[in-house]
Amino acid sequence: MSMSPAQECNIWNFNDETVVVKVLTLMTWASALKSELAGYQVTQQPVFPIVRKHLSVPDSYPDLDLYEHIRDSYASVKEQLGVG
Repeated sequence: MSMSPAQECNIWNFNDETVVVKVLTLMTWASALKSELAGYQVTQQPVFPIVRKHLSVPDSYPDLDLYEHIRDSYASVKEQLGVG
């Protein structure tokens, strides 16, 4: 199955509710958060606060754990779609 950049998926937020995210957004978040953890900023503003707000994640939640959630969610979506 092919994957459209505009295709949407559901991922869990901090409140154990599902939220809709475009697959392209999820892929971008995964890449940007990984870069930010390594000390690089790939956009004009940091991505961690954007993801935290969208997923209702408190500031006290560890960045690494948030990145791993996004990474794992993206991997799961790709697996479900049968891509890469």
